[in-house]
Amino acid sequence: MVKDYRKKVGSKTGGIKLHTELKQDFINAGIKIGRDKFFNFLRLNKLLVPKTKNYITTTNSNHMYKKYK
Repeated sequence: MVKDYRKKVGSKTGGIKLHTELKQDFINAGIKIGRDKFFNFLRLNKLLVPKTKNYITTTNSNHMYKKYK
């Protein structure tokens, strides 16, 4: 279900949005799963979206100019 939904909507869909969107499908399939158990399921199957690096390195300490102590 998760892979099919991500193919249809987008591969970067997070866990909370996935859980809310797929909740009705879980109920129809007879699967009782909460948010935390769903996150554990995603983690065990390596389906979580990896966190992105949110900072930029601006200092270059390996330059050829004179460096003061």
